Amino acid sequence: SGGVISYTWLTEQSTVIGNTQQISVQPGVGVYKYILQISSSGCIDSDTVQVTVNEVPIAEAGTTGPIIDGLCRSIGGNPTGPANATYLWSPDVSLSSTSSSNPTVCPEESITYYVTVTSENGCTSVDSIVVEVLPEISFNGGFSPNGDGIGDAWMINNIADFPDVIVEVYNRWGQLVFRSSRGYTDPWKGDYNGEQLPVGTYYYVISLNHPEFKNPLTGPITIVI
Repeated sequence: SGGVISYTWLTEQSTVIGNTQQISVQPGVGVYKYILQISSSGCIDSDTVQVTVNEVPIAEAGTTGPIIDGLCRSIGGNPTGPANATYLWSPDVSLSSTSSSNPTVCPEESITYYVTVTSENGCTSVDSIVVEVLPEISFNGGFSPNGDGIGDAWMINNIADFPDVIVEVYNRWGQLVFRSSRGYTDPWKGDYNGEQLPVGTYYYVISLNHPEFKNPLTGPITIVI
């Protein structure tokens, strides 16, 4: 009684890791046992504490990027962390599934989605993604460059959202009759080399030059009287 008390912390492998009444440890995932030995006046006692470290799930909502109104995209990253983890996406707006690791979304307006990943032992992780919805690129199927001041140029709605766009138009034989500079600031007026082209169907290739939209838009456009 009244002797000096000493403390010794050891791992299961008898490695000394501390000499104070309390210590901090940062083990990896797994189950660990730590032994505390107390000695005073030649008397020794010991006790063991078991520490269980569970794997924490890593939530991946995916990479932020825009879509065009009316289109869909997949969100979510590569699932990592413990097996049998569950997923909960919110809000439940234009989602193919609220419990999938990689749902498909088709929102009508820009929105932030949140995903909560929960492991079997109850550990959770949260991540979010902003899906920006750009207005749909649209236009009439034909235009009439007859000089009456009405529909004299091929106007493409919302094309200004893509400042690096390249618009090309080909005739039925595959000859290039129009190519814009980057951006569609000077709409096509149905001419080629200063001459008005004849009535008929032509074919467009719209390259948005945006990392999220790698495939060009293609289809017919008609010059009418």
